[in-house]
Amino acid sequence: MCTVWDSLYSISGIPSKKAQDTVQEGTLMSLGTQTLKRLPQIKHGLLIGLNYEQIGTKCGVTEKTIDRDVHAWVQSGEFETWIKEEWLRLHNIILHEDPIEAYKQITKLFSRMVTRKMEVKEEIKIEEKQVAILADYTRAIEAASERDIQALRARKQLDPQIPSDSAT
Repeated sequence: MCTVWDSLYSISGIPSKKAQDTVQEGTLMSLGTQTLKRLPQIKHGLLIGLNYEQIGTKCGVTEKTIDRDVHAWVQSGEFETWIKEEWLRLHNIILHEDPIEAYKQITKLFSRMVTRKMEVKEEIKIEEKQVAILADYTRAIEAASERDIQALRARKQLDPQIPSDSAT
């Protein structure tokens, strides 16, 4: 049996957010007009536990179209806002009905957030190391190239028969 919490955690690893009827100015406006038209149905479908194929059928489009719509929505930054608001709404309901379950779920969410932040920090460290290594490698190549150019110039001075275009 799938609980509300299971459904919430199935959507991108963090609980979902309440559907909003009005389209906000700004980041949502960067979405295509067709995506904006489907967004309320996508939100509703996610809330009731439909998969992309089922949502696509209700919208009259393919599963891939819904996948692209959701991806664009996530990229706009509004998906995360939607998730947080919906989670808070549902958490408030559960808190009054079953405070122990609410505590367990908020603890899981907190744990996931901390884990995600640690993973992001580690990815940043790895990327910074890769950039530093690449920069060192680039400097080493530039230094070697400069040494080669100087060596060729020195050879040209010793042997005037070396063509001048090989010295650069």
